[in-house]
Amino acid sequence: MCSSDLLSHAIQSTAENVRIILDNIKISTSGINTTAVDVEQAVITNCTFNVENPFIINRHGAEFYAVDLRGTQSSEVSFSEFYGGQGCLAFRGDFSAIHHNYFVNRQTVTNHYSIMAMGDSSRIFENLFKPEIGSGIEVYVHRGIEIFNNEFHINAAPPSCEYHLHLSTNAIRLADYGAKPGSPRGCYGNRVYNNKFYITGKKYKQYPDYIPMASAFFYSASGGDNEIFGNNIIINQEDPESDAEAFAFYIGNSRGGKIYNNNIVSNVTPVWVACSYGSAEKTILAGNTISRSRNTLIDFKPVRMGSDEGSGSVAIGTEFRSNIFNGMEFAIDETGQQHSYSVFRTLKINLHDKKGSSLPDTEIVITDKNGKDVIRQKSSGDGSVLIELPEYEINGNTKTNLSPYIIKSGKNRTSVDLNNNIVIDLLIK
Repeated sequence: MCSSDLLSHAIQSTAENVRIILDNIKISTSGINTTAVDVEQAVITNCTFNVENPFIINRHGAEFYAVDLRGTQSSEVSFSEFYGGQGCLAFRGDFSAIHHNYFVNRQTVTNHYSIMAMGDSSRIFENLFKPEIGSGIEVYVHRGIEIFNNEFHINAAPPSCEYHLHLSTNAIRLADYGAKPGSPRGCYGNRVYNNKFYITGKKYKQYPDYIPMASAFFYSASGGDNEIFGNNIIINQEDPESDAEAFAFYIGNSRGGKIYNNNIVSNVTPVWVACSYGSAEKTILAGNTISRSRNTLIDFKPVRMGSDEGSGSVAIGTEFRSNIFNGMEFAIDETGQQHSYSVFRTLKINLHDKKGSSLPDTEIVITDKNGKDVIRQKSSGDGSVLIELPEYEINGNTKTNLSPYIIKSGKNRTSVDLNNNIVIDLLIK
């Protein structure tokens, strides 16, 4: 099926409460604002969509995606391939399922993604994203969406006709533009897990004033927490000594967010909290592993904080909890703004007697450097105690150290400087 014209559709239906079934169909369209499918809801399987759309009149319009499922009932799109289009697929139906598809976006305008996810409580899984130019998935003011077991290959894009100084391409964007907590226009309750991300940054030397940015996550949500966990992220900045940017997490104009147990390998700073996009409040980064990639050319700190581009780009109440760093120490490249954050470490205590036998159900008491009791707990069945404690807190120019800690059990007493995640053996006499 072929179509070629301005504002053309290969398949269009205005029928409400009718689910269109498309199976084993190949559609090719070309022209400004052209789309392949424009229907309320659909079940799409084993289809191929080739869309040559060099430009669109309205960059905000989801109706200009190659396939636009604009109804409120659920849709399913599976085992299909999308080539071209400013954006590939937009859907609005709650409880939709998008899985086992291949997306090759060709985006030259802003606000178009391989997938625009606008259906609450939907699932996006087992898809492959390889945009020629462009981004992966945007979740804007929607909730309860699960994104898992996908693979993303995202490259920094050249400048566009609209943005010729700074432009980002992102595997996943979570956004609600400053929504208040619990707002019906908030982006929260979404979960992104077990995905693979391959992010490539580069400098376009023919555009020396242009700063391209590529990221796995652009997080600008404030209506409530989203969870990002168990993902594998590889960052390769091809021009690490240039001003080109590449991040695992680009966080700004945000409040909340739980980012935990992700594995990141990078040759440049992979995390920016309170980026040039705005402030970041109460972000939690916990249990993530950040590793320096092989053959890295430059020294870098794992975290960047704040931006001199605007006074509002301040980190407030950020928590770094028990993260692991390979090939580098934990450190923050921060601006002189009044940031506030705390650093926590994991402490595991193995209790045993002089014969080496573990001691279950044995009470320990932990006090901070000021002598304040912070933990009173009995060991588990294997004789261990596993806890997370703050090492220090930063509030503007003030640093408050809470370590070292004193561990007491009966008449036994030992001190531990909690400057890393630590395992200690404690002999109980």
